[in-house]
Amino acid sequence: MSTPTISTVPPKPRRRWLRLFLLIVLLPAAAVWAFGFVRHILTHEETEDAYVTGTIHTISSRLPGVVEQILVAENTDVKAGQLLVKLDTRDLDLRCEQAQVAVQQAQAQVAEADAKLAEVIAQNELAKSGVDLAKANVVRDEAHVAKAGRDLARAQELKSAGTGGAISEASYDDAKSTNDTTVATLQATKATLEAAMAYIGTAKARETFAHAEIEAAKAALKVAQSSLRDAELQRSYTSITAPVAGRVSRKASEVGNRIQAGQALFALVEPDVWVQANFKETQLSGLKVGSPVDVEVDALPGRHFNAHIDSFSAASGAQFALLPPDNATGNFTKVVQRVPVKIVFDPESIKDVREQIRPGISVVVSIAVK
Repeated sequence: MSTPTISTVPPKPRRRWLRLFLLIVLLPAAAVWAFGFVRHILTHEETEDAYVTGTIHTISSRLPGVVEQILVAENTDVKAGQLLVKLDTRDLDLRCEQAQVAVQQAQAQVAEADAKLAEVIAQNELAKSGVDLAKANVVRDEAHVAKAGRDLARAQELKSAGTGGAISEASYDDAKSTNDTTVATLQATKATLEAAMAYIGTAKARETFAHAEIEAAKAALKVAQSSLRDAELQRSYTSITAPVAGRVSRKASEVGNRIQAGQALFALVEPDVWVQANFKETQLSGLKVGSPVDVEVDALPGRHFNAHIDSFSAASGAQFALLPPDNATGNFTKVVQRVPVKIVFDPESIKDVREQIRPGISVVVSIAVK
């Protein structure tokens, strides 16, 4: 049986230098990278569950109608108060005209009621004057009656004395006639006073009724004016304007479409954006409001942006879910919860790429805690 021969050929110099290179260069580099990686993990809190977000307004109509004009295009910037959409106003124009006519009629009724009240007040004043005059006439006629009574009494005494020629029969008849006339005149004057007093007694009721007519007319005027304001307000809703400055997106209507109240027509995105980072509850101990944050945006690879923590959510994301978990059911499995953290960009850091950082895009945030 032959003995196998062992090759003693020395290794090639090229392989030896390659091994030396790996040991001298790459191994220390790998060690440095590993040290930096471990150090970063131990001194930073990081999450990829983070997104750019912003304020998005849903532009809708307050009333149903037909779209007459759309004055903005998709993905265009608008200013606060800028007109976006106009609806057909013909029905509301007619309603405004009818309300205006109702207001004018109510104003005429108020004016008529005021005139009636003025007339009633004038009649009452005239009646008061008549009462005063009737009282004066009664006093006058009572004086006449007293004088006529005294004259008749003297004539009666002279006639009864029987002295011839002291008083004639004609003179006696005149005194008696005068007395009867003054008594009748006094009775008529008293009747006039009673009538005037009776009219005054009902004057207050007439004036109260006139005031009530005025109040009713004014109430009708207020109702008409309210209807007019409501019609004008409804007509103003046919002009849909931008509540804030921003960019119009997600256009969902065209000219001629019939829309319903509350139907979404546009989405208006405000220019200000921030990051919502969902950190695990075990990562929160080292986070504080104002802590600096390093942000990497997936849409801008290789760029790092400066930011800071603005605030923490009042509860975990699970509590705001449509069906929050009920851990009292007995089927409990502990799940690490995440808490939304609001992170605000430093304006100078993103000013050159502001248009590229849009709500909804993903980011990676890293926060130094040690």
